Amino acid sequence: MGHDVFISYSNKDKFVADAVCAALEQNKVRCWIAPRDINAGAEWGESIIEAINSSRVMVLVFSKSANDSPQIRREIERAVSKGVIIVPFRIEDVIPTKSLEYFIGAVHWLDALTPPIEQHLESLAASVRRIVSEDHPSQPEPAAPKVGEPEAAGAGIRQMDSGLPQKPGKETESAATSTKAIVSFICGLLFLFFPAALAAIVLGHISRGDIRRSDGKLKGSRMALAGLILGYIGVVLIPLLIILAIALPNMMHVSIAANEAGAKSALRSISEAAVTYKAIYGKYPPDLKSLGPEDPGKSESADAANLISAELAAGMSYGYRFTYELSPDGSNFIVKSDPLVVGGTGLRYMSVDKSGEVQFSYKPDNP
Repeated sequence: MGHDVFISYSNKDKFVADAVCAALEQNKVRCWIAPRDINAGAEWGESIIEAINSSRVMVLVFSKSANDSPQIRREIERAVSKGVIIVPFRIEDVIPTKSLEYFIGAVHWLDALTPPIEQHLESLAASVRRIVSEDHPSQPEPAAPKVGEPEAAGAGIRQMDSGLPQKPGKETESAATSTKAIVSFICGLLFLFFPAALAAIVLGHISRGDIRRSDGKLKGSRMALAGLILGYIGVVLIPLLIILAIALPNMMHVSIAANEAGAKSALRSISEAAVTYKAIYGKYPPDLKSLGPEDPGKSESADAANLISAELAAGMSYGYRFTYELSPDGSNFIVKSDPLVVGGTGLRYMSVDKSGEVQFSYKPDNP
């Protein structure tokens, strides 16, 4: 069945294009609109060319998306070359690119910038019907649209009671999902493997570029974006994990060495304090507490000689636990230091007696 009008639009403006189609066909103007009128199995580009060639009028739903669409520019060029009358129906306040202005700059525009859009659709239908009637005084009834199309378009007209409720970036149901976007997302899920993270980034960028240039024939931009994000997380996270894997053992080693040096110094301080205690009180101290400080306001005594810090007197410092033992005859003593966490706060067990010589061992019972 023939048609009079070819409706050119960006896929992002399909909602408005359907409303335009419904308004024209209600006024007995036969329309051709993709993808409704493309036969199953037919070549998309070939169908577009044939439809333009057999049209009297092209209605251009003009918006920012249409302004940026290479597909729209090709359709306009084809229409001009075939002498098809172009009627721009502007739904957004944008200025045509120079390539479009060359073809439609001198054409009378119909603006639909202010709500409600129904009145603009009525004016468009009247103008197009007048153009078509001049070439075809007697018009047959327009072909019946496919099942479901009139209801969808009519509903679109009724719902547009304020502005144009578009959804930027909306893709047509017939668009295919980009394989590269799918692979990018899958590689992104494996972001802890460095090659997979790089693949997610590369394929994510490529697929998003392909989707932008496809003019709605490809979808999956969100999937590609997820792959990109996961890929970049992997690229940043993996080197950090490697650095931590190298640095943590070194940091642990430095910490253990510092703890052991501090514990060794503390043992010598305790030994010297015990010898000093004997010089003052005539005997070695019975325990570490006797070497520590007295309570505030009290003087030094054999019970609190104030020769070591309160921390050492409590038997805990530098990640080590200190224990003091006096020999049965009171002629000597031994102070042992054991790591609180073996391999964590220290590795070696240490001890000292009245000689002040610190002994080391890696076994708890043989320092």
